Amino acid sequence: MGNIRRSRGYSYEYLIVNRLNNKYWTAKRLGGSSVGLPDIVAVNNNKGILLAIEAKSGTGDALY
Repeated sequence: MGNIRRSRGYSYEYLIVNRLNNKYWTAKRLGGSSVGLPDIVAVNNNKGILLAIEAKSGTGDALY
């Protein structure tokens, strides 16, 4: 079950990165969970916005 959740998490991270990469945003996935960094970093240089995203997956409708 852990590997299924992990693969879902990676897939969702790539989905977020692909959706954010456009004319206004640049997003990068930073690597594994043991790095101590957020999963995804996105920047919008035009508006001066930096996002640090920690993606989670689970089996329920909400994560606490």
